[in-house]
Amino acid sequence: ASAASKSFTVLAEYPERSRHRLFEVVTITITNVSPQAYDTVTVGISESYVASFAEVAFDIEVDRITPEAYVFELTDLQPGDSRIIGIELRADQYGQRDGFVHVSAPDAESVELAISTFVFP
Repeated sequence: ASAASKSFTVLAEYPERSRHRLFEVVTITITNVSPQAYDTVTVGISESYVASFAEVAFDIEVDRITPEAYVFELTDLQPGDSRIIGIELRADQYGQRDGFVHVSAPDAESVELAISTFVFP
């Protein structure tokens, strides 16, 4: 799934369906599509989506966790540059998991993408 604004594109590769107790990988790619460089780009991945999995591992450090999101601060995103956030997830309960990825920066048009995974028995 992907979404775009005048400033960013966000591409999320994630399992729409999974089996419980199976490890899955989520890859989120953020690209600066504007002519402006950004010192800091804030990426939020919904807390409700991440917390619904039993095991979670990020390939980069989480800067902070708010009631709404796991937040990452990406620095020095030049025009045309991309950054990738990788997440490994394992569910131990079945059911629907819904969430979002939100990307923003000062003086930029933000973008949000809905993500959803159904975990089967």
